[in-house]
Amino acid sequence: VGRIQRVERERRRDYDELEGLLLNLLRELKRNQKKGRGFFAPGVDRETVLKARESLISCLEAFKVKADADLAALLKAELQGLIQRYEELKARSGTLDFVDLLIRARDLICNNEGVRGYFQQRFSHIFVDEFQDTDPLQAEILLLLSSDDPTEKNWRNVHPVPGKLFLVGDPKQSIYRFRRADVLLYLEVKQVLMQAGVRLLYLSQSFRAVPAIQQLVNAAFESEINGDTVSGQPEYVPLEPFRPAHETRPSIVVLPAPRPYGVYAVTNDAIERCLPDTVAAFIHWLVEESGWRISSPGNAGESIPIAASHVCVLFRRFISWGDDVTHAYTRALEARGIHHVLVGARSFHQREEVETLRAVLNVVEWPDDELSVFATLRGSLFWVPDGLLLRFRNEVGNLHPFRPLPDTLPEELKVVGSTLQVLAHLHRQRNHRPMVETIHEILELTRAHAGFALRPAGHQVLANLQRICDMARSFEIGGGISFRGFVEQLEKEAEGPVSNEAAVLEEGVEGVRLMTVHKAKGLEFPVVVLADMACKLSSGKPDRYVDAEQGLAATTLLGCAPWELRDHEDVELRRDEAEGVRIAYVAATRARDLLVIPAIGDGAREGWLRPLNKVIYPPRTQWRESEGATACPKFGEATVLERPNPGEPECSVKPGLHKPEAGEHQVVWWDPAVLKLNVQANFGLRQQEILAEDTDGSLSRAGLEKYQKWKSGREALLQSGREPQFEVTTVTQARALREPPQPGKIQVEILKKPDGRPTGTRFGTLVHTVLRDVDLGAKQDAVTRLVQLHSRLLGATEEEVKAAVEAVVSALDHPLLKRAAAAGRCHREFPLIIKVNKKEIVEGTIDLAFEQSGRWIVIDFKTDLTSGNQAVYQCQLEWYLYGLTWISKQSAEGWLLGI
Repeated sequence: VGRIQRVERERRRDYDELEGLLLNLLRELKRNQKKGRGFFAPGVDRETVLKARESLISCLEAFKVKADADLAALLKAELQGLIQRYEELKARSGTLDFVDLLIRARDLICNNEGVRGYFQQRFSHIFVDEFQDTDPLQAEILLLLSSDDPTEKNWRNVHPVPGKLFLVGDPKQSIYRFRRADVLLYLEVKQVLMQAGVRLLYLSQSFRAVPAIQQLVNAAFESEINGDTVSGQPEYVPLEPFRPAHETRPSIVVLPAPRPYGVYAVTNDAIERCLPDTVAAFIHWLVEESGWRISSPGNAGESIPIAASHVCVLFRRFISWGDDVTHAYTRALEARGIHHVLVGARSFHQREEVETLRAVLNVVEWPDDELSVFATLRGSLFWVPDGLLLRFRNEVGNLHPFRPLPDTLPEELKVVGSTLQVLAHLHRQRNHRPMVETIHEILELTRAHAGFALRPAGHQVLANLQRICDMARSFEIGGGISFRGFVEQLEKEAEGPVSNEAAVLEEGVEGVRLMTVHKAKGLEFPVVVLADMACKLSSGKPDRYVDAEQGLAATTLLGCAPWELRDHEDVELRRDEAEGVRIAYVAATRARDLLVIPAIGDGAREGWLRPLNKVIYPPRTQWRESEGATACPKFGEATVLERPNPGEPECSVKPGLHKPEAGEHQVVWWDPAVLKLNVQANFGLRQQEILAEDTDGSLSRAGLEKYQKWKSGREALLQSGREPQFEVTTVTQARALREPPQPGKIQVEILKKPDGRPTGTRFGTLVHTVLRDVDLGAKQDAVTRLVQLHSRLLGATEEEVKAAVEAVVSALDHPLLKRAAAAGRCHREFPLIIKVNKKEIVEGTIDLAFEQSGRWIVIDFKTDLTSGNQAVYQCQLEWYLYGLTWISKQSAEGWLLGI
């Protein structure tokens, strides 16, 4: 205070500095929480000082709330310019972000009756799965498109066309509130639709889990998901069993943390230190020693041994205070030689072998980046010593792959020159072959497979490199066209935040999956292990409040909460906690055959698994009473292996079979002492095996023969993979290659068209697109509006628009189209796949086909039909007739209609 007074004698008071000092004082006071008794100073007892301190903290916290709210308002005003700049940049570049797409689509459908009516007619049925994950904009669009009144603009007043709208959702799995998919919206939409006469059905029978897991879930969440309208919890609908129970092994295992104590008490730090190793040890026992079997994912009637690929470890989060939570788990799995796959974790890109390969790929794309070139040459793939790189830089020049090398290059520097030439070759070839081939060549040239196999957990290192190859294949299959695009995607994934979107996993993925609950939503696994029990159920500090009716969104800015959020903090906290309960529900319901839940043997803990405590802990009086567990090792007496005071009587839950406080199921409390804990890392292939003495050369010859046999088998496999199983041709190609197996009955008619009418691909596409979408009974005004809509998408000229309107109106007036409009079955743009023989497939799309008097009439529209190309188009139409007859087992006749 004295310092501030002295400063203020020299200059005006700085309120920002005072605010900062007070907030810093609050942090310091809260950091030191020591208590005690006695006297603080002569005449001043310690309790009085502590009470004064607590009173000061309370006042400073109230001040902080006000200061934060004021700063949030100032930040909002300050950021308006940034937002405006962002909007200007989007407009200048002609781009939209995802929210723009939704808002503009909603505005167009809501405000333009013509567009709304067109799409209402376009979609006869709307099916939506996972409706609880729908945000307000998406829900509004869906309801407006289903309305029976084309003039209705308010989605809350919509009455859907009977049978048009079919929504499937489970509000208990609503866990995407952070992106505005709020369960309150789901409940509101349900209420609106029920008032409009929409029927509500409950699907309660679950085909996924065995009865014991379902009983646990029902007992745990029936009281938690209780229909509380304030917190936004829906009513709980109990799961009903379908599958038979397992009699030969447990379905629910409680896995205790063996060493949960810090210096004096159970701490989260101690739990986080011992739990990853315990989880990995249990998985190793489960896969390698248990002999337990599960129902086959592809055949429920078949039982198979548990493999690593059947296990999924679920996390509430991946990042905690900047640290990767999964790191300890992956290291523990690697130490035991267990293959694993990290889904969506940033730590994958932080692995040394992944960063090394990414650095090489960066140089292949950008050879001008000398720092990246240096890192690549110095990295573990090429491993050029620093001394040689320094000599090359001083004696030859910069490290550029395309630098001409002097003829007199010293022998010891040729390794640098040859490596640069390799990088130049890779750069030249990168866009002229599949991306994965470039990656394979890098690994083969550097003999990376052998080098990485010698590392600790070498099998996992190789699996990570293979995953990069798989990512390259997926990038190309998904439409990626350039090597640069793939490299940039890798960099984006490495630097970006962890996504919470649901994942798509192939069944063939090898190894234990590690993913967040959000990633696992919509998936199921035979064995689920819940991890990171120290994570909180919710953040404890809401970061947003949204009032859609008022058009208000209040969110924290730099940790400062505005008054609108503060006023609703209690309600938002309850809603966050309610969603935390639903996240635990989603996690528990991912398991099919076995659910593994971590716990503390000396007592229940708060955290994200708190809703499960009552269904895994027995009554306190029965903790030391357990029964033998089927198909389990012989257990000891304790579930806690170490305590600060080892002489105390054993008080933990006794390992074995227990009946929990709630539910009809039983759980097995595991004994961590039977697991192989604290396993040291596996150092890959032993050098003794590689460098074994081979006096007569027999080992070398045997190894060479084995390698040649493998190489021949690989070549044969690659060759078989190069031969296509099917030869697919389009109808357009097929008409030039061969005649259809059977000729068809075809009539040709060319409608009169004006001289000088536009021609070409764009005009033909415009006419065909309109004939695909137009009502067959439409008048000229409706045709004109539709042509104008599609012309903007295709960039058609005014002359083409006018000609297209005339062509479509002329076609709709033809008797054939009148018959099609009156037909009971009529298809437009009907895809057709014709299997000619075991290897040959012909595919095409029929413009229009309708059924009349037990036979099909197929119409093929042509805007460029002349006597000169008539025979070619007839052959194409004959293929359509042959295919439709073959599929429907009905006769067909064709019309080639020139319009």
